[in-house]
Amino acid sequence: MTEININNTFGDLKKVRFPAGLKKLSYSIVSEFYAKQCSGDFAVLNDSMLIKYKGKDKHVVLPQNITELLDHCFAESDLSHIVLNDKIKEIPQACFRGCKSLIEFRFPETIHTIQKYAFYECSNLKKVVLSEGIREIRAYAFSGCPLLSEITLPNSLEIVENDLFSKDVRFESFTIPPLLDNNSFHSNH
Repeated sequence: MTEININNTFGDLKKVRFPAGLKKLSYSIVSEFYAKQCSGDFAVLNDSMLIKYKGKDKHVVLPQNITELLDHCFAESDLSHIVLNDKIKEIPQACFRGCKSLIEFRFPETIHTIQKYAFYECSNLKKVVLSEGIREIRAYAFSGCPLLSEITLPNSLEIVENDLFSKDVRFESFTIPPLLDNNSFHSNH
């Protein structure tokens, strides 16, 4: 078995055990339940997949053994600064959703995709430093971030979905790579 997708349909679930070879776990009540069973700041599956950050630290350095982030894994946490390791390739859906203390985010050069709602409602996010190598940014990735004032989109960017930013965002600095046309941002003015 390499993948399990489970929805919120388990009323009185008491224990969850995952197979050792599990490679993907979709966000669900089961992953939240599993995270509650784990001790320490990081709820990790198979020593490599971060299910949930449970710590209270404002400055977080992601351990080197973590190679994948699960959807929502940092959502609603109080972190203000995070350093991802160079093994992370994707920012999953709603990964940092609602991190109201997050002010600046710098992407490591290994990231190639930012999924939908990745930074949704990070209401104090002001600056985003995207690295070369990012190829895709999905819809609503930075929506609900009204203080975002500085971003440079990398030349490596190939796909930008609509409604990337909040409609009320007021950029001081916004650089679009030459290969993208302004039509990619028509619903973001």
